[in-house]
Amino acid sequence: MKKYILLLVVFLFISGCGNKQQPIVETRVVTPDITETEQPQKQEVVSLPSIVTEEPEVQQEEQKTLCSLTIKCNTVFDNLDKLKNGKAEIIPQNGIMYENNRLTFQEGETVLDVVVRETKNNNIDIDYTTFGSAYIRSIGSLAEFDCGGQSGWLYRVNGEVANLATNQYVIKNGDIIELIYSCKLGKDI
Repeated sequence: MKKYILLLVVFLFISGCGNKQQPIVETRVVTPDITETEQPQKQEVVSLPSIVTEEPEVQQEEQKTLCSLTIKCNTVFDNLDKLKNGKAEIIPQNGIMYENNRLTFQEGETVLDVVVRETKNNNIDIDYTTFGSAYIRSIGSLAEFDCGGQSGWLYRVNGEVANLATNQYVIKNGDIIELIYSCKLGKDI
């Protein structure tokens, strides 16, 4: 009988190995003493691993912070007569230089942070200055004044022309960012 109990203890111990460390629970096991003379039963203390059932860990999907970014220059099509020589071939046929509706960004990033990262990741040239407030001079070789004296890059967030520089506007989840090349100081966007 002791052999069976010992085997049971060993089996329970081995089956608990490989799992997370489990607390040891003391269990009293009553075993008959096998002798020729009849004696009262004695109790032994045997340590067994407890069997703990745990709920599987449910990993929550990481909340992503998303925005969209479009860089377009479609206003140039209505002002081709003002466009500098050699610039027509850099204008995409649909006027969109870049578009992504599901961009992830980090908390605290600005419009400039996202624009610079995405243009560089997509091999689109960008030229900008940052003396206090940032100013984008050119994107994709289309620069300010390339389509007349009132032309240059502006940006909107959620359909509104922003009144902050691109390095000052902190992006929020769901923002729709558009960089638009204007040929008439924003009156054509």
